[in-house]
Amino acid sequence: MNYLKVNLLFFIVFLLFFNFSIFSVDDNPLVRIITNKGDIIVKLYPEKVPSTCQHFLNLVQHGIYNDTIIHRVIDGFIIQGGGFYSNFKAVPNVSPIKNESNRGLQNERGTIGFSQTIDYNSASTQFYINLSNNSFLNFNIHSQKGFTAFGKIINGMNVVDKIQKINTEKKRFFSINTEKEETLRDVPIIPVKIIRMTILKSYTK
Repeated sequence: MNYLKVNLLFFIVFLLFFNFSIFSVDDNPLVRIITNKGDIIVKLYPEKVPSTCQHFLNLVQHGIYNDTIIHRVIDGFIIQGGGFYSNFKAVPNVSPIKNESNRGLQNERGTIGFSQTIDYNSASTQFYINLSNNSFLNFNIHSQKGFTAFGKIINGMNVVDKIQKINTEKKRFFSINTEKEETLRDVPIIPVKIIRMTILKSYTK
């Protein structure tokens, strides 16, 4: 009888620990990026960069990334999206956010961050995924600048690696926004489409 009680107690403790572990993981928002090449699951870190994560989640909730493309692929460096729809119409302007790179994740392989112009606080909708450890993108204490990485890919890095091997080209197109011909470099020859992004309440690998 004592042996059964010990086993039962051990089982209860195991269940409590297991449930607590799942709850802890689920504390961090998860986003599914559904592409025509496969799905990518990203875990966000709002405890590090709260404003950046909330901004990304707001964009996902409002469907900003639906029917957009990965418009830039540089093998061994990054893939970039969130700037254009599949017809190369620019994604609507969204108010930029304050840069949080001084407290963000390291720009290591498999992390996701917001792109920006030479203006430090210009991150809006465009994002990148690191294909290598790009430490030069991290916050620099001397220049007081950097690119904010706010999430990590926890599943689907094989999809990202598949995308980075697609050949690229210089793409000339007529911009509906500027009403003139423009050029993009490093555009995948085979279109990589983001069908949509969704926020997951829970995730099981």
